[in-house]
Amino acid sequence: MTRILICCFLLFCSIFNQLSAQVFSDKINLKDSTQIHILETKWGDRLIGQVVKIENTQLTFRINERSMLTYDFSEIKSVGVYGEDDFKDLLSAPYEKETAWGTENLIYSSTGFNFPARTGELRNIELLLNTFDYGITDNFSLGGGIVVPVAIIIRGKITAQIVPEVNLGVGINNIVPLVDTDPAIISHAYLAATIGTPDRFINVTTGYGIALGESDNNPFILSFGGSFTFAKRWRFKMDAIWVTESGREGLIPGFMLGWSKGKSRIEFGTAVIPDTSVPLIPLVAFGVRID
Repeated sequence: MTRILICCFLLFCSIFNQLSAQVFSDKINLKDSTQIHILETKWGDRLIGQVVKIENTQLTFRINERSMLTYDFSEIKSVGVYGEDDFKDLLSAPYEKETAWGTENLIYSSTGFNFPARTGELRNIELLLNTFDYGITDNFSLGGGIVVPVAIIIRGKITAQIVPEVNLGVGINNIVPLVDTDPAIISHAYLAATIGTPDRFINVTTGYGIALGESDNNPFILSFGGSFTFAKRWRFKMDAIWVTESGREGLIPGFMLGWSKGKSRIEFGTAVIPDTSVPLIPLVAFGVRID
């Protein structure tokens, strides 16, 4: 089973390298610091800023002094000079952001991406897990929720972009049981590493579960997965969690397909629980963006 899942993960990673046609204006001058550019992605995003570097098949685009984005050519539909005749239609056409959002969390685990300041998300999974996360700053978010009817969740995450396509995060999930209150609090402290762009990335987290007052029962928790968009509103997620406790270990992979429109998102998929009488558990989730 583990070998099959690893093969699926490698196949998932290889899907990223598809190419499509792009339009690059021949009037772009990287040496002209006053030139303003407009970039349109294949998913419909339109960005105004400056192209600062083109290397091999990647383009680095600066929106402001704090935001640098790197795109593969396969993700770009066109790049032109602001005001250029061939690109005026992009500026006057009605625009609705239709990207498949939802990069801050996978199925089980968090990523190195965070909610921008003063934005957040309400999310429901299987009607039982209800969470809310909100960006206090661009790199710090707080959240909470309830697992009906057994526990309350209090959590937080701090993230940082190390280089344009590497984001790190540290966070903690605190679970307060409502039914069996021994232990009183269960915490999961983790480190997340995310490689890629929001449109396609690989994510790994590692950490420990800590039961208050039970120092000999701290399971090691590892997760790996990722996500990619393949249309304006569609996103695929893969996430697998590996738990080692008291000499026992178990792997629970999951797969979800999500569709976004405006501020709403619906996802459906399955969790795989090997060596059980019900190995496939259907998953349904719904999210609402808050800003």
